[in-house]
This record gives sequence, structure tokens and C-alpha cells, in this order.
Amino acid sequence: MTVGERIRRRREALGWTQTELAQRSFVHRTTIVGIERGRRLPQFDTLADLAEVLQFSEADLTALAEDARSSRSAPKQP
Repeated sequence: MTVGERIRRRREALGWTQTELAQRSFVHRTTIVGIERGRRLPQFDTLADLAEVLQFSEADLTALAEDARSSRSAPKQP
């Protein structure tokens, strides 16, 4: 599961829209859209802000960060 999928699933489980998550986390909605769609990889500070608002544990945050890091180093698909 990608970082964006994990974030989207948690957001939906909390019953929040992308706009609500943006307001609660102070992360721009278009950034959240990009992350959830896999078009953007969050910087660690953005990821930490989202994880805190979405009530991810420290272990979850570590897993999210590892997923983001591995996505950055993966070869690009044509």
C-alpha cells in the first residue's frame, strides 16, 4: 500500500473530506490530493503533520516515511 493510499484510508475512516483534512493539518488541499493520488511524495514535515492529525502511531509514521523514501528511490516507470 502506498503512502497516499494509507493516508486516504485513514482520512475516510475518520469520515473526513480532503478539505477537512487540509484545514485540520494546515496542508494545502491540492497537496493532499496529489499525495493521495500518488502524484506527490510528501516531505517529512508534511508527512508528520498529516500523521499527527490522522492519529497515526510513531510506528505508523515510520512506516509511512519508509514507504515515501522507497518510492523516491524506485525507478520511474515510462
